[in-house]
Amino acid sequence: MFYDMLLRYKLFLKYCFPLFSIFIAVILDRFHVFRALPLEPNLTFPMIYYWTIHRAELLPVPGIFLAGILDDALGGTYLGQNTLEFLFLYGAVLGQRQYLLNASFFMSWMVLFFLSLGLMVIEWGIASLISQAWLDATPLFLENTLSVVLYPWLTYLLNKIKD
Repeated sequence: MFYDMLLRYKLFLKYCFPLFSIFIAVILDRFHVFRALPLEPNLTFPMIYYWTIHRAELLPVPGIFLAGILDDALGGTYLGQNTLEFLFLYGAVLGQRQYLLNASFFMSWMVLFFLSLGLMVIEWGIASLISQAWLDATPLFLENTLSVVLYPWLTYLLNKIKD
């Protein structure tokens, strides 16, 4: 009886972990856990990217949508801005999932870099339109680059947890 309950609990955690880890990444990003660093990495993009490649069936679109809404609400940004970015990232990766599963790690890493760069340009463009001035994109570019640089360590950690 106890062993059966333990197995069910473990199975439940296995199926909920991808979405749960994305929500944790959103909370870590928005509560500025890495405040001591000169730049704060965005952990949510690499998490969505990783789980969409490796366990897309456990990552429903409504879950990504709710993570985006939570990110917008906690970050004080316009409601829907990060939601659209998360859904765009999810859709772009899901469309190339088979290719990315069979690609080398370096190729997958470079795809993350270019997707992150594209999302950064969109985010910078929206912020510039709202403020009606050209904003400096350097901090945003460096934060996204830091997120991409942290991706191998994040992948290693998530692979250990996933298995």
